[in-house]
Amino acid sequence: MREGNIAQRRRSPRTDEVLVFIGQGLANKQIADRMGIKEDTVKTYVFQLFQEFDTESRIQLVVKALKNGDLKIEEL
Repeated sequence: MREGNIAQRRRSPRTDEVLVFIGQGLANKQIADRMGIKEDTVKTYVFQLFQEFDTESRIQLVVKALKNGDLKIEEL
C-alpha cells in the first residue's frame, strides 16, 4: 500500500485503482471495462472518492490526490 493520508489507508485497493484510472483520464465505462465491473459500481467508487476528498469534479479530485500523496505522477 502506498503511503498517503489517513483516509487513504481506509480505502480498498479497488477504490485506489479507480482513482488511478480517473487520473489517467478514463471515463466510467472505460474504467468498468478494464476492471471487469459494472459502470454503476464505478460511479459508486467515484462518488465515494468525491466525498472523501471533498471535491465535485474529477480534476479537483486528481489535484487533491496528487497534493496529498494519494496519487503519484508515475501512476498516470
